[in-house]
Amino acid sequence: MASLLAQFAELLAKLEPRVREAFEAAIADLRNGVQIRLLVERLERQDLDGAIEALNLDPAAYASFRMVLNETFTAAGMLQSSNIPQPPGQRVVFRFDVADPAAQRVIRQVTADRVTNIIETDRQAARSAILSGFQQGRHPNRIALDLAGRVGKGQNQRTGGIIGLSGPQEGYVASMRARLLSGDPAEMAKVLEMTRRDKRFDRAISKAIRDGKKLSQDDVAKITGRYSDRLLSLRAETIARTETGMAVMAARQESFRQGLGKTGYPEQAVIRKWRHGGGGLEPRLLHIQMNGKTVQGLTEPFILPDGTRMMHPLDPAGGARHCARCTCDLELNVDYSWGLT
Repeated sequence: MASLLAQFAELLAKLEPRVREAFEAAIADLRNGVQIRLLVERLERQDLDGAIEALNLDPAAYASFRMVLNETFTAAGMLQSSNIPQPPGQRVVFRFDVADPAAQRVIRQVTADRVTNIIETDRQAARSAILSGFQQGRHPNRIALDLAGRVGKGQNQRTGGIIGLSGPQEGYVASMRARLLSGDPAEMAKVLEMTRRDKRFDRAISKAIRDGKKLSQDDVAKITGRYSDRLLSLRAETIARTETGMAVMAARQESFRQGLGKTGYPEQAVIRKWRHGGGGLEPRLLHIQMNGKTVQGLTEPFILPDGTRMMHPLDPAGGARHCARCTCDLELNVDYSWGLT
């Protein structure tokens, strides 16, 4: 049988695509739900709050996303409960109770609170895009379509919008648009260095630079729209990996808490070990330094070299700098000799 860490890796590999698909479906729903006419009217009045309201950034759009995270939490909790070490000389049946009040509090943090954070990010990104559009003197129609995306020929949903991007990503799109619209050859050339651009547009950009001409607003909309789609794909991948990992780690911690309660042993008997997961091409040095570090007790936090306190890898308390796309893992065990002299 595969090791427990391997089983959790398999679980993550199975669930991450579902979380990503649910996130992308939520963004498509939000973009298609924008009231374009009402949005334009409010932009014409420079009613910023009213424009944000017209975007209909409703948390309910993430219902399927939350449901998949709930399933992830439950599956991870059940897997962990079936692998809690047995006390010596006993036979304890460990079952994960997702309806336990403490588990419900954790799952709210994993689902509802995370969706609230995502919606707030959407609002902030939209607000920044609108203000940028006002400063550039862009027509309300174009600002509205930049936000919601455009429906191309033969398509039934909007693509290329700002909704769904993180704050920094919205800034990258705004920067690309400003450079392309500037007509300044030096500024336009900087677009050719943006790593997630669609290189199929490079020839048109290079020609405009050589000819000393501006690109049309429609061409700029196509180029930035495609760039936005690529950034959204990156964010969906990041969200899927991060949120799935958070749900799994939180469920494992909660499952162990429930199981320990059936053994009669105190939480101090638990030993938790941080396992560095490799980190892909850019592993976090601080997480490499944490590899193999142990803490005694179920509620004792890990203290990272920068002073950050985390209950486990992918603990939201670590923020994006420690959680985004983190692949670290956790080993939990029970020292059943605890308290013996």
